[in-house]
Amino acid sequence: MNNKTGMSYREPPALFSAPSWAKVATWFLLVSILHGCATYGNNTASARAATASGNYPLAKRKFSQLLPADGRNALLHNMEIGSISHLQGQYHQSNQLFETAERIIEKGLDTTAKTSKILLGANIAPYEAPDFEKVLVNYYKLINFISMSQQSSDVTNKANLLDKARVEARRIDLKLNELAVIHGDYKQAEKDRNSTLQGISNFIGAVSGFNVDKHGLIYRDDPWSHYLAGYTYEPEGELDDARIEYQKAAVLYESGAVKQYQLEGNITEQAWFDTIRMMKKSGGYYNQWTKLSKIKLSTTLRDQLADDSNVGQLLVIDQIGMVPTKKELDFLLTANSYLHSFVLRPIFTGTIQERQDQRAWFSMLYANQSLAQLSIDYSNGKTSGRRYSTAQKIVFLGPAWSLAESIGVPQSLQYGARISVPYYAPLRSKPGPSTLFVGDKSYRLSDGSSIAQLAIQEQLARTSKELYQGLAREIVKTMATDKLTGYAGLGSLASLLTGSSDTRSWLTLPHQIRMTRITLPAGTHVATLTSKMAKNGSTQTRSKTFTIKPGQHVLWVNNSLGAGAQAIHK
Repeated sequence: MNNKTGMSYREPPALFSAPSWAKVATWFLLVSILHGCATYGNNTASARAATASGNYPLAKRKFSQLLPADGRNALLHNMEIGSISHLQGQYHQSNQLFETAERIIEKGLDTTAKTSKILLGANIAPYEAPDFEKVLVNYYKLINFISMSQQSSDVTNKANLLDKARVEARRIDLKLNELAVIHGDYKQAEKDRNSTLQGISNFIGAVSGFNVDKHGLIYRDDPWSHYLAGYTYEPEGELDDARIEYQKAAVLYESGAVKQYQLEGNITEQAWFDTIRMMKKSGGYYNQWTKLSKIKLSTTLRDQLADDSNVGQLLVIDQIGMVPTKKELDFLLTANSYLHSFVLRPIFTGTIQERQDQRAWFSMLYANQSLAQLSIDYSNGKTSGRRYSTAQKIVFLGPAWSLAESIGVPQSLQYGARISVPYYAPLRSKPGPSTLFVGDKSYRLSDGSSIAQLAIQEQLARTSKELYQGLAREIVKTMATDKLTGYAGLGSLASLLTGSSDTRSWLTLPHQIRMTRITLPAGTHVATLTSKMAKNGSTQTRSKTFTIKPGQHVLWVNNSLGAGAQAIHK
């Protein structure tokens, strides 16, 4: 083992006065505890299985039992049951639940909850949604309002519902504009990555042991939500607003989102096509749209710009699969008086595959390669071909060691303390393709968003911060227990039982959101959608009949969750 000066040391056989047999016993106690720990994903497995199989009343009952409508899981209660109500077609009830969820999000955590999160752990505090889940609350509300408007036969009510859909589109835009200001767009991210300041940050990260380059992981904007906002504005004649949103989506897909989230299909070209349509339709952009069409569109799509009279549009969205669940990666924290440092040793448990996944996740935090590319390889299951040699994490204290000794930190950690962080397994059960058939034509759906990739990258970007927060929390906890009891080391033993991480997340979200948008002549059409539940799995087939009027926009939202059922217990 090498310290910062390059000198080689061997760790002495004993860190403190505790006998070696006691430490061995502690290690086996910790491993046995970890085998019995249940994550949020384990606890909700039957509720998610009921959701994936279409037994929505049972799924609602199970989630309601696990997640009361008040308390620390109130936000999850409204989001989980809100999305199940959406799947049922109970759009009004779904929006009531999502409205409550949004109020909880806007309220945020009070001082007591923030304190408990810091001192006791995030799993004890009320659930805080990551940014992409906050945006998805408005996404669901938007498509619920559009779906209700299509079902309504009352002209006034239909218009009112479409107005509410536009309100949600503007709420989405406000949230995304705020994120873009905070994190910058993809061009700014590339500029920052190559800056002197980032070089210094990378050097500090290398010295401290965490080399995480978050630029390629950050949820900085959401092109799919922009695209849907454009779709919402267009039928109401708000062509300039629609053009702006379509163009935002096109630029985001083109400049980084397709690569970051591994989106397949022609979503970028579709967004440019609709941008150019709005330019052509609103007038005044002739030079721009003709030039853009030659650069951005295929011959087939350029031909579709020629004549759009006596046709309507069908937008098909396939929400397929279910997001993965978080698992738990544990560490044993000890103090090394010889090196004046803390030592974090990962404890790999479970099956051979699970241990390999845990080792790969841990090692990604110290990789010299692009973390964004490693995360893509990892999420695609490419872990076996890489060498993961990192066995532990050393946190050097240097001059601060004397302060740690003076307040009794090393003595409190003589048996070690447990620290835990969430992680995701690779996405081994991805859905297969989705295809739309109308008459004698077929259309392959494109990926608009990969929520599974969003979840993995969000968690990977947060892991180093959560690890250090856990380190600080467990040190304070073990010291406090020792001070109260007067028995050195009792705190670290207590930590083995209480050092769990927060593995909660919104679990009834789809794995991917796919789309295709086609023009159809006025008249009645039968559309058939086939969704491959897994690459080598079963296929779901659904058909609907549509009567298309000239200039009409029709939305079909299909839900194909069966792929999630196959992955529930993996």
